[in-house]
Amino acid sequence: LSRLDQVLPGQCFDPLPDAAQRPYGVLAVPCGEPHRNEIFGRFPFRLDGGKAAGASVPYPGETAVRTFAEEQCYAQFEPWMGVPWTESDYDIESFYPSSQSWPKGDRTITCTVVEFQGKRTTGSVRGAKT
Repeated sequence: LSRLDQVLPGQCFDPLPDAAQRPYGVLAVPCGEPHRNEIFGRFPFRLDGGKAAGASVPYPGETAVRTFAEEQCYAQFEPWMGVPWTESDYDIESFYPSSQSWPKGDRTITCTVVEFQGKRTTGSVRGAKT
């Protein structure tokens, strides 16, 4: 069991089987073994204008945080996979701060690639061009 922020870009994981535990951790898995998610990007949430959101910034709302995460993850997808998201066999799943994690200092966006049908993959898909 690992916290999501302990799994680095280029590494893989599976969600925890118990949905109630999913906000708290993931099962880190070597990419050479079957897995569901591969991390391809991680970055801090930024305010309009590009400034990092410090500790005194109130939670901007799920829509604002999710939109920022999705925009950044889509921008990083093609450099990672070698094809645009719209032409890929893979989808993006982004993880971002919630109203519960924000007050604890969470400002991290994590971008992962998953197979469109939710199938487990073996090996890294970086540069797969699929």
